[in-house]
Amino acid sequence: MDNSILIENLRKLGISCSDSPWDLAAEGRDNWVPTTVLRTLNSNGVNPAVVCWPENTLQVASLARFAMENKRVLIPSGAYTSLTGSVQSTSDAIIVNMRRMKKIWFTDKKNRFFRVQAGVYGSEIENFLRKDNLSFGHMPSSFEFSTPGGWLSTGSAGLFSSRFGKVQNLCRSIKFVSGTGEIFDFNNYNCESDYMSLILGSEGTFGIITEAEFEAHASDSSMEIRGIHFQTLEDGLVAMKKIIQSGLKPSILRLYDPFTSLLALSSSESEDNFIRRFLSLIRGAPLGWLGHKSLPVILKGHTFIRKTMDQYMPALSKKGCLMIIGFHGSEESDLISFAAVESVLDRKKITKVELKKVQNWYQNRNSLAFKRNHAFNSGVFTDTMEISATWNRIPEIYRNIKSLLSTQAFTGVHFSHAWPEGACIYFTFAREFSNIEQANKTHKELWASAMKEVIRLSGGISHHHGVGRLKKEFYTRDVGDNLSILSIVKNYFDPAGIMNKGNLIDFKPIARSENSKKEMGDSWMYFRDLVGRENCFERDNYIELKPSSVIEVSRILRECFNNGYKVHVLPPSEKKETIIVNPEKLNKILYIDKESLIVHVQTGITIQNLEESLQRESLTLGVISPSENNLSLHEIFGYNIDFPGFINGFHGNRITGFNAICWNGNMISSKSVPSKSHGPDLWGLIAGKNGKYALVTDVHLKVYPLEISKRAVQLSFYNGNDVVDFISYIYKNPDMSPHACIIYREGSNYVCYCYFLGNSIITGLQVQNIHSFPSAWFETDCTNFSGSFQCQLYPEVKPLNELRVELEENFELISISRCGKFSIYKNKKKQEGTYLREFQK
Repeated sequence: MDNSILIENLRKLGISCSDSPWDLAAEGRDNWVPTTVLRTLNSNGVNPAVVCWPENTLQVASLARFAMENKRVLIPSGAYTSLTGSVQSTSDAIIVNMRRMKKIWFTDKKNRFFRVQAGVYGSEIENFLRKDNLSFGHMPSSFEFSTPGGWLSTGSAGLFSSRFGKVQNLCRSIKFVSGTGEIFDFNNYNCESDYMSLILGSEGTFGIITEAEFEAHASDSSMEIRGIHFQTLEDGLVAMKKIIQSGLKPSILRLYDPFTSLLALSSSESEDNFIRRFLSLIRGAPLGWLGHKSLPVILKGHTFIRKTMDQYMPALSKKGCLMIIGFHGSEESDLISFAAVESVLDRKKITKVELKKVQNWYQNRNSLAFKRNHAFNSGVFTDTMEISATWNRIPEIYRNIKSLLSTQAFTGVHFSHAWPEGACIYFTFAREFSNIEQANKTHKELWASAMKEVIRLSGGISHHHGVGRLKKEFYTRDVGDNLSILSIVKNYFDPAGIMNKGNLIDFKPIARSENSKKEMGDSWMYFRDLVGRENCFERDNYIELKPSSVIEVSRILRECFNNGYKVHVLPPSEKKETIIVNPEKLNKILYIDKESLIVHVQTGITIQNLEESLQRESLTLGVISPSENNLSLHEIFGYNIDFPGFINGFHGNRITGFNAICWNGNMISSKSVPSKSHGPDLWGLIAGKNGKYALVTDVHLKVYPLEISKRAVQLSFYNGNDVVDFISYIYKNPDMSPHACIIYREGSNYVCYCYFLGNSIITGLQVQNIHSFPSAWFETDCTNFSGSFQCQLYPEVKPLNELRVELEENFELISISRCGKFSIYKNKKKQEGTYLREFQK
């Protein structure tokens, strides 16, 4: 099909499109360094066949169906700010540019829920929200020129991520068009249909995100920002970890290594003149007679200069490593937050930075990112490499990667996007080049050596930039056996393989086969021989197996897959012949990482036994009352329940990594890295699926220090409206939200129990703020409930905006989650296959 016919057919669908040389040259690539170098130096690039500008989800769906029928590759694009080559055209490709999908509207103004189309610029979102004194909270450096479609497809993180989380933490739901043209609505508050995490991070390889719903935040009037110098990088990393693990939520928490600390503050007029001029050269600023030629001249001697800088760095940087820390909020809360920071720092190892320098840093923090073209024109390429690691791995990964990069380029490093379990390490490097071939060769070598080392040391190859074509080779190595599972998901959403072909992973079509269910017959004998007669039970309508090793689980699932048997991890309510795989004998604690606050544990263990073991190591799950809790982890994951009393729940936000056996016997593995760093999150196949797709054998679970401050408050309300107002008040403020919140009835009153965990100064402020809530009848500060409830174990989970209605109904107990939903426990009769537990308040 030639272009004229192609465009004619697309226009019949009502979609604007173009094949003009100007439009084609402007589209079909992102800001990946090799592409930028080629384009800047007028070398040949590959243009797409046509560019389309859909205006709504239905047009995107019709475009996907057209492409599938005509075997055309579809490449979704937005503002082209990606640095990984996730948008790279082929000569037969149709570029789907989303920038005309720019609508923004409130879906629930009172609860601050708003919806956007995928092509809206971040600056447009912020301008829309500020009219109602709201703010988004997601502020990547490309914020003004990037879009929600790009953020969600790569797992973006912004400047304020330590306070608000990554973009997926702010997202409530998405509208998604698959490669077949089918439209899906996915959300994160329906346990059984939480497939949204499979789409986020898939970089357009499964389909196109067309809309998303987010939760806005109150627009803070100001942000207080301060700077601290540490004598050594090790001191700074320890402090960074202590701050974030103490329960504090700074808006900004960033640490620079010694060399980059000089760069960060070098533009201050009070800086030493020699240092300022020298760093101006390195940063590419024209200076005197050298002009724009200065940068490559300096960088050609990078080996000598690097060694000289390393030798004299202590003298040049007498104050060591710079940390920038900032808080949003009132003047009073900012002062309290900084007091809490100082309470966890060693004052002998720090000096404070002049406020003017810190303010100057904030104003110019993104200036280097927009000087890349100037550097290219000067004969220098620059790039950024962000990776992730847990705290126990960060020092070695930092040293090794910087050493590898520094052999060929000037390299600066900072640490940001801090989480209790780890952080992002951000490398920025610059290298001169004389021709394109040499530039591409050197660039490829730098990335290859660094990525291999990251994988070897069990770090994450990305944190928030995604994978694209840049890291594709290493992502394939990193996911290992998961590739087969990802290919199955890909074939479900995009069987023709038209979506962003060549990005992320080379998917191969899978021949679909249907296994007809066979009689149990010899399989009963096989199972009995495999797990032992004492671990094989023939029930009325199912066989229950209790394997004692991962190998046995794999063999069981493979046998079931080959013979077409249904598999569950919990008894099904329907009376059908099936296999129950009960992993209660997989109940060992495999490893405890006290530095990163992570426990690696098998899923057959009960909460009670796990908590008792952790407390012996001065750690805790953060369970309000574990003593009577005989739930196992596999029960929790099977139904994705947020059982009352679990601080923060056991949803995906508590999992840093996991191992599972897929339904065909293959392993699914996700290594332990901070936040969800790159690619589709396969946890979406696990939580709430009752073993439909896989059985989890072990997880890496976030825990808390046992000595951390705990405060609990119990309040009474006279009516449900006051309860809803109170919940809204505490959960809409990131500094206020409790780690656990439970509502129940006492007579005609509603009783609310709030449990806070963190730095003693901050928990004190939270309790003080709760006392000031006007409608609350404050009862007592307390540490534990008394009494008990008989609750249905598997609660009905609903979005938080439906809480008002449910409070008017009969309920036994409501547990509020920090994930934008609540679990309601009603007093129902015991049903077949339903466990009941007594919950100790």
